[in-house]
Amino acid sequence: MAISLLYMIAMQILIVDDDHSTLTMLRLKLSRIAGRVTATSDASAALAALAQTPFDWLIVDGQMSPIDGFELAAKAKAVRPDIKIVMVSGFYQ
Repeated sequence: MAISLLYMIAMQILIVDDDHSTLTMLRLKLSRIAGRVTATSDASAALAALAQTPFDWLIVDGQMSPIDGFELAAKAKAVRPDIKIVMVSGFYQ
C-alpha cells in the first residue's frame, strides 16, 4: 500500500520508548517525513497526550515498565479506536 506524500506531511505520530537512544533516532528520522512527531519515554505521559491529540500512529516499545507497550496499545485503542499501532522492541535475552 502506497502512502501519499500529502498524508505523510499531515499525519501525527506518537513514539513511546524507554530507551532514549532509540526514542531519539525514531523521532529524528520520522520528523523528516511526518507532520508532527511527539516522543516520550513515559507511558503515563503518552496516555495524557493521546487524550489531547488525535494521533494517527503510535509507535511503542513492547518491553517497558511499569506499563508495557501492550497495555499502552490497548489503552490507546480505547481512547483512539482509529489509531494505527507499530510495536517494536530491542529486547533480547
